[in-house]
This record gives sequence, structure tokens and C-alpha cells, in this order.
Amino acid sequence: MQIVCLDTLEYLHRGGRIGSVPRFIGSLLDIKPLVQINHKIGLVEFCGQARTYKKFLETLVFRFFEQLIPEKSKRVAVVHDNALPEAQALADRIKKDFNQLELLINIIGLVLGIHSSPRVLALCG
Repeated sequence: MQIVCLDTLEYLHRGGRIGSVPRFIGSLLDIKPLVQINHKIGLVEFCGQARTYKKFLETLVFRFFEQLIPEKSKRVAVVHDNALPEAQALADRIKKDFNQLELLINIIGLVLGIHSSPRVLALCG
């Protein structure tokens, strides 16, 4: 499972994942979307939004741990693109709040990175 916080919709639009109207409205309202990758059907799905950075991170953590199966998932990865301080702060919060057995921080992969945005944060489990 992966949930990704995007700073902008521009790169999803450029990659053909969303149309012009959602990109325009999202940019106009300064909405920071959360998307998840549905591996069963191969689509990027909307799973939340926020307008402030604090709410953005709260929604990311809530949505991720809401879907995580505790007895199956003992590893969590915080991935980022040029946002190491934010990734480290997010990892510290997860360690404090959820006491995971293993928590990794890494740079986002090329496939996800090409369709996301600079300074993206994601949780994977």
C-alpha cells in the first residue's frame, strides 16, 4: 500500500493521470491532494486533500494507518523527493505514535517520482 502527498497536481496532469479541469480547480484552491496506488487495477485513486501543510501530514498518517493491517505489516517506509527534513520529521512522529518495528526513510523511485511532484512525501507499507 502506498499513499502519496502531492504538493501540486501539475505533474499528474503532465503524466496524463488527471485532466485539465481537476488540475485547474486544484491549483486555484491550492489543494494538496493525497492519492493512493491501487495495485489491483493499476490506477491512481484520490483518497483525501488538505489546504495546509499540517493538515496535509495529519491526513496522510491517518489514511495510511487506517488501511494498514497491523498483524501483516511490520515495516513502514517514508519516501520523499528532495524533502529529507520533512521525511525525517514524519518518521519521528510515526515512531512516537505508532511504535513500528521497522521504519525506513528513502528517496522516491523513478516510476512514482516521474508522476508526482518535487518535495513529495509518501508512506508505503
